[in-house]
This record gives sequence, C-alpha cells and structure tokens, in this order.
Amino acid sequence: MVGSVESPWTVDIRPQVEGALEAIHFREGQDVRKGDLLFTIDPRPYQAALAAAEANLARDRAQAQNAEAEKKRAADLYAQGVVAIDVNDKAAATARALKASLKADEAAIQSARLRLEYCSIRSPLDGRTGTIMVKVGNLVRALDTTT
Repeated sequence: MVGSVESPWTVDIRPQVEGALEAIHFREGQDVRKGDLLFTIDPRPYQAALAAAEANLARDRAQAQNAEAEKKRAADLYAQGVVAIDVNDKAAATARALKASLKADEAAIQSARLRLEYCSIRSPLDGRTGTIMVKVGNLVRALDTTT
C-alpha cells in the first residue's frame, strides 16, 4: 500500500519588505523551531533609513528646545510690553509645531525599526521546511505572490 501524508498546518512565507535576498539559513526538508531564522534580506537600505529618521529626531529635538526657549523669552518680553502679541503667538506656535514634529519623528523611527526587523524572516511555528522558491541574490518584493 502506498500513501502520502500531508500536514494540516502549512504556512506560506512571504517577505514584508523589498530587497535582495542575502542569505537562506535552512535546507529544504529541515526541521525548524518557532523563531528560527529562515531568510535574511539585505538590511542596509533599512539601516540607512533608520539612521536618517534618528538624525531627523535629533535635529528636531534641538530645534524644539530652541523654540521652547524663544517661546519663554517672547512670553517674558510680551509681559513687559516690549514685543507685540503676534511675536509671542508666533513663538508659541513654532514651539507647538516642533513638538508635533518630534512625535512624527518618533513614529518614523518606529516604522524604520519595524522594516529593519522584517529583513530577518523567522519561522512562525515548529515544523519542517518545504521547497525553497528563491535563491540568494534574488530580489524579493513585499507581499509578493512567490512564497
């Protein structure tokens, strides 16, 4: 008698970021554990994006600190009657805008870190690997139909 066995649990692995496939860390038919590294996509573009986002945050943080100081000076000068209300209002608005920029920069850093994490594709469960449909050096695309 000849038969075949098929697992009720199968998972298609697809990249969530685009890039060159840098490494395959398993062999076809190999047993893997949940969390094992399966593929590595070239992380360099995503590392550069993270560095740029962190630099933007540092720049905007310095500008926000300066804007807060200018806001305080303008408020003090306005209270003394030295500057007009519009100068005071403009300084306060600039400080609020830069504070909001900091939140946007922090979100950009979180997003960049997440994309960088997606360069390491890990096994979602314990099991046995199937056929490898890509080769090192192939360009993979986010959520491509190729598994």
